[in-house]
Amino acid sequence: MSCKSDPKVMPAEGVVTPSTPERTDVVPYACDIVSEKEMLDILDMDVKLEVLDGNRNKPSGNSTSCFYKWQDDRYDVSGVMIQFTRNPYPDEIPDYVNKYMNNKRWEGENSYDDPNVTFKYSDMEGLPYEAIYNRETYKYYFGVKNTFLCSVAFNYPAEPEQLDAWFKEIAQIMISKT
Repeated sequence: MSCKSDPKVMPAEGVVTPSTPERTDVVPYACDIVSEKEMLDILDMDVKLEVLDGNRNKPSGNSTSCFYKWQDDRYDVSGVMIQFTRNPYPDEIPDYVNKYMNNKRWEGENSYDDPNVTFKYSDMEGLPYEAIYNRETYKYYFGVKNTFLCSVAFNYPAEPEQLDAWFKEIAQIMISKT
């Protein structure tokens, strides 16, 4: 706010506005990492997969996901989703992946159906990388090079041992191609 008698202020010449540096941690397109054939081999089911990739026409962002869907008469929507998320605040939170996973362990995530229900995550043992899971949500999280937070979520009522086996194969591909 200025008064009528205040002198007119001119912009300073030669002032350089800081620019945001280009990030080198480009988020991969999730559907390019795990192919349809690889997913079919992992699932080992005689199904026709529909691969849903909503990220192709989206400007670069902090995450990409891919949903592999198939028809199963016993279940409304059957599928698996994979997602890559990069640290949205690398300068403020350099250990984002670790903090995110610890938050899922300690605080959990709220149910979509009941705000009083929280799902906490447990450590998955016996892997060469850190991973967490929750049996009720059918979700798994792990990090790749402390650069990307990755998740695998199943929408299919398989036994826990089967989901774990599928997760391990999917995660191995995600790690090896990133």
